[in-house]
Amino acid sequence: MKQGIFWCIACYVIAPVIMCASLAVAANYYEAGCRYYVHKNWEKAKENFLKDIESTDRGDSYYFIGEIEKNRGNLDTALDFFEKAIARKMTPKYRNLAYWNLIVIYESKSDFPKTIKTCKYFYEVLGESSAKTKAENLINKLMWTENEDARKEYEEGLNIKAKDYTTALQHFRQAIMLDGAFLSPVFEIGMYYYTQNQYPEALSYFNQILYRIPFYGELQMLVGDIHFQEKRYSEAASAFEAALEYAFIDKDIKYSILLKTATAYYNIGQYTKSENLLEQAISIKKGNLAPYLLLSAIQMQKNDYDNALHTLQAAYKIDSNNPEILYQLGLVYYNKHDDTAYQYFEKVYMQYRQKQKEIPSKYIKAFIVTAQYYYTTKQYSKVVELTTMVPESLRDDSLLLHYARSLYMLAQYNEAIVHFSRLSLSDDDLLILCRCYAFVNDITKAKEILYNNYYNTNFINKVKEDKMLKPIFKEVQKQRETPVTVQPQPLDQSKDLPTTHENTNPQ
Repeated sequence: MKQGIFWCIACYVIAPVIMCASLAVAANYYEAGCRYYVHKNWEKAKENFLKDIESTDRGDSYYFIGEIEKNRGNLDTALDFFEKAIARKMTPKYRNLAYWNLIVIYESKSDFPKTIKTCKYFYEVLGESSAKTKAENLINKLMWTENEDARKEYEEGLNIKAKDYTTALQHFRQAIMLDGAFLSPVFEIGMYYYTQNQYPEALSYFNQILYRIPFYGELQMLVGDIHFQEKRYSEAASAFEAALEYAFIDKDIKYSILLKTATAYYNIGQYTKSENLLEQAISIKKGNLAPYLLLSAIQMQKNDYDNALHTLQAAYKIDSNNPEILYQLGLVYYNKHDDTAYQYFEKVYMQYRQKQKEIPSKYIKAFIVTAQYYYTTKQYSKVVELTTMVPESLRDDSLLLHYARSLYMLAQYNEAIVHFSRLSLSDDDLLILCRCYAFVNDITKAKEILYNNYYNTNFINKVKEDKMLKPIFKEVQKQRETPVTVQPQPLDQSKDLPTTHENTNPQ
């Protein structure tokens, strides 16, 4: 037993010692690698750096092996080690050098998309402004020409475009005639058409550039905006995705592009892509409502009401009086068959009633179902109030019937009569209309209804059970059952008189 205890104690004591020894050995490998590297003993340096990687997975060791392979001319292998280096913890100095190595090697291999992407990450994540300058210079280089005459025409156009754009365009077109691969004048002509809102013409020039330089992120952003304004959402989404990948943009612009791209994907039914982009937009600006509202709309489209509710509750904390948030919260609860929906729908119409603004038509259906709910819960004054908020042209028969019944329940009989009289009524509603006439002492109208429906057994049975209408019905009944006396007509004695031409003299 004691041996077991001593063994455990020994393990706890020895383990840290072994770990420390391993770290010490690893440190020796790294230091040895650095010494061999300084003396350009590439083979020994690489051997020690590889051993260090086995022990620590140190980013700096990957970097030095990348340098060794680059010096040997093995650029593909060097790229692999530089990429692995920046994916790990590194000394800041060596991390920066690794990025520059990647940029230089990618450009030397004419892999310009990766060159730009590496510059972008280096700039945005590590704040290296010279990486942005490098990317801009590369784009400019790819758009430039060695044709001296073409350059002169282009520069002449630049010099006069502020004063005479028509003549400047002639110079730009002449530059293109001299060198069809010269893209800078193509850009200038495209921008002219863009500023004139002549988008098809602008696109025809911008697309010439993007065909050869698809990684020109800032231009992709511009093209995306054109497609978005023209509601060509699929094309807009593709251009915006390229802009997000290659363009050098600040957080505000990135947020805007994320939101537009998400909206474009929403409009073409690619909800998963839209959701992912909206989550990114929310992470950038948590206080903005737009991404929450679009995200909740997508979640409701997918019948994912629990997540939609979670999203809208986050938006509600930002602005509890926003009618769109209130409306969508109401929709979620309505689809979950929760009566809480009507509280939110009511808050929507209260917003518009207080501000006396015109109600968007999409809210009207919510008001109608809320009015119907309030009628079933006997909140008649709310039914009346809500119905008056709905334009007359949008009130369906169901709403009008509940409105008329509510007016009756609130003893607004004359108003109820007006609305009942416009509808096709069931026996129950016909009974209510008859009572309305009785309440306002219009007995003639009440009798008219009873007389016209005298043979409607179901209706008449209801009337007979109604204390107010029963006496009136008896009067109608008496009138109908009393036989009509036919007065005798006087004889027309002129028929028995002789005519003037007859012989009346006695014989």
